[in-house]
Amino acid sequence: MAARATAETHDPGAKGSVWKQEDEDRDEVESFASEDSQDEAADDLPRTTQEQFEDLVEKVRRYLYNNRDVSDFLWHTLYLALVTIVVLSIDTGQHTLEQNTAVRSAIADSSFTSSLGNQGSIRFADVQGVDDLWGWAQGPFVKTVAGRGDAQGFYGRYLRVLGQVRFRQLRVQPNVGCEVPAYMGSYSTVCYPAYSTASEDVAAFGPVGALTGLPTWRWRTADELDEGWIVGKATDAYYAGSGFNFSMPTELSRAEQELRYHRDNGWIDLQTRAVFVDFVSYNPNVRLLTLAKVMFELPPTGGAIPSITLRTSPLRMILPSESSTAMLAAEITLIVLTVVYILIDLHTAYRTGPGFLADPWRLLDATNYLAYITAFSLRLQPFYIMSTRGFPPPVTAYRTGP
Repeated sequence: MAARATAETHDPGAKGSVWKQEDEDRDEVESFASEDSQDEAADDLPRTTQEQFEDLVEKVRRYLYNNRDVSDFLWHTLYLALVTIVVLSIDTGQHTLEQNTAVRSAIADSSFTSSLGNQGSIRFADVQGVDDLWGWAQGPFVKTVAGRGDAQGFYGRYLRVLGQVRFRQLRVQPNVGCEVPAYMGSYSTVCYPAYSTASEDVAAFGPVGALTGLPTWRWRTADELDEGWIVGKATDAYYAGSGFNFSMPTELSRAEQELRYHRDNGWIDLQTRAVFVDFVSYNPNVRLLTLAKVMFELPPTGGAIPSITLRTSPLRMILPSESSTAMLAAEITLIVLTVVYILIDLHTAYRTGPGFLADPWRLLDATNYLAYITAFSLRLQPFYIMSTRGFPPPVTAYRTGP
């Protein structure tokens, strides 16, 4: 009381301020009491189901407004539930493994005659050199992919090749990145380095055109070929998406003719460091697409190292029209909620300043946002690509160059 009297003596307006605050508190209590009394009075009157539901919603709304922690918990629970639903929807089930096995078996399990006579028949995994590479391509591969001369490209009973098959190689320049000592010049004056972008050869080579008088096989950029980088399985080299390419049709006689022409004219030689065979297969029974990349690495030590990379995806992952309305709604809602959370945190950071990032939880949130943005970008990328290029691809797909 003495302190209060002293405050009133030194500050004439202090008493009025205290009374004003007490009046506001009393008004707030009376307001809630009035609302509760109105609710209780309304409860005494007969009401329809709709009115009862509206009253319940209003009570929940007021409760959540006055208990922000509970509200935030419910929103985060909804967010995590949507994340879980979207992630689980990406699972393609056992069909993915089965189709990968079917594609791999079709192109890698058949035997063919080895270029080394003492080995007899070998399979894809036994390829040891360029002659074995051509033996596989002109043997089990072309007969499997091109089938019985079927222009539609069916193989493995239910698998169909979309577009054509692309052969691509990367080459190196002689004596770039390596050097032959002068005292060894009597044995060899040329060396061929391991692949790198610095040693990559882009000069045209091959048979000279009758009309142009220029080599037939020309180097093309990664953008022209629409290819990306790939890491070698055996050499750990980073192979660029550029190179020299030709397309193999899926009609048997034409495919055999194309392969024979390139083998006879030395398409693969000492400067070749990697050969890639790319094609896309579609299974209408389970609506799965498989992107196959067969790679032969030709290291500077000699020999050939084969490998196969398969990526299988359902059509609904690349075409919005194949996705269910419920899944699209869940993904869109998840994106909207993520954007809302980012905007809220940006607004909070603007108000609090640099101290916002002093909280470790804020840094964790920022990391999560970056991960979500990356995931959403990768998720939407196939939709964008298919919308700009169209699907299915034309029969001339992969036909870049001669």
